[in-house]
Amino acid sequence: MIDDEDRALFRAEMASVRPLRSSGKRALSAQKPEVARAAAPKVLAPKPQNFLTTDDMGVEWLDADQVLSYCGNGLSAQQFKQLRLGKFSINAILDLHGDTVEGAAERLFKFMQRAQARHCRVIKIIHGKGLHASDGTAKLKSHVAKWLHRFDKVLAFHSAPPNLGGRGAVLVMLRRD
Repeated sequence: MIDDEDRALFRAEMASVRPLRSSGKRALSAQKPEVARAAAPKVLAPKPQNFLTTDDMGVEWLDADQVLSYCGNGLSAQQFKQLRLGKFSINAILDLHGDTVEGAAERLFKFMQRAQARHCRVIKIIHGKGLHASDGTAKLKSHVAKWLHRFDKVLAFHSAPPNLGGRGAVLVMLRRD
C-alpha cells in the first residue's frame, strides 16, 4: 500500500502535468487481430518407392581389394582428391555389415532418403570386404557399387582411406540442392 507521505510526493511531482488534448483520431492497434482459420488439410507426398534391385543382373562382381571409384560431372579434380583422402567431414554413416542383399537394399534406400532430406554432403557406407564369402566375391560391396549409380544425388564416391574403413567402406558425396 502507498502511505500518505508517498502519495503527497507523487501529487507534488504530477502537479504540472496536464492531459493531452484529444484530436478525435483513434490510434490504430499495432497488431492485427488474429483470425481463426480452419487447418488446411495435410497433403502427404507419395512415399518414394525403393528402386534398388536385388537381383544379380548388371552387378560387376568385385573382390575384397578392389577400389570403388566414380566421379560425376560437377566435381573438380581437387574436390574428388579430397573425398578420396577423407578430408571432408562425414555427415552420416550406414553400416551394412551382416545384412542380406535384400536388407541392405532397403536400409540403403531409406538412409539415402534421410541423408538427402537432412542436406548431408558426405556420407560413409560400410559394406565390408566380403572376406567370409564362400565364393570369394564381395556381394554387398558389388551391389552397393551398382546401387550408388542409381541415385541422382550421388555426385561421386570412392573407397575410404585406411583410417576410415579402407576398402570395406565407401565415401559418397551428394549433390547440393
